Amino acid sequence: MTRMGGPLDLVALLLAGVVLGSSSCMVFPSCTERGCSTGVTLTFTSPLPEGQHVLEVTVPEGTATCTLSITAQTLEGDCDGGLQIDLSSYWLLIRGTPAEATVRLTTNDEHVGTAWVSNLEYDDDFPNGEGCPGHCQVAEREIEFIVR
Repeated sequence: MTRMGGPLDLVALLLAGVVLGSSSCMVFPSCTERGCSTGVTLTFTSPLPEGQHVLEVTVPEGTATCTLSITAQTLEGDCDGGLQIDLSSYWLLIRGTPAEATVRLTTNDEHVGTAWVSNLEYDDDFPNGEGCPGHCQVAEREIEFIVR
């Protein structure tokens, strides 16, 4: 005959209640499926005008050369080198977390200027919600080129 109600039985019963009770009360975050890119976005204070543009981008991790052809109807661009870069006439995104960057702009074969950014600080971004997949680190800066 088994006798119930001893101190060990009471502890076991309490632990089972805590485990079962906590699993029924767990709240899971509602996650979206948006993506994000770790990197620094350099926004031009004015969009690049129509023309042939060459952007030489240098960070401690390497260098890339990007060509950008802008007409009233099209924008075509390509980058080569050891960096991953996305670009438009308004901004460029350097993937990764460089501490600094130099961007040299040439338009229609004329040197326009060089922009230096340093002391880049990255913020954690959780576009799908805290605790959800898709965490990235982002930094943003404006750079100015006066293209005539």
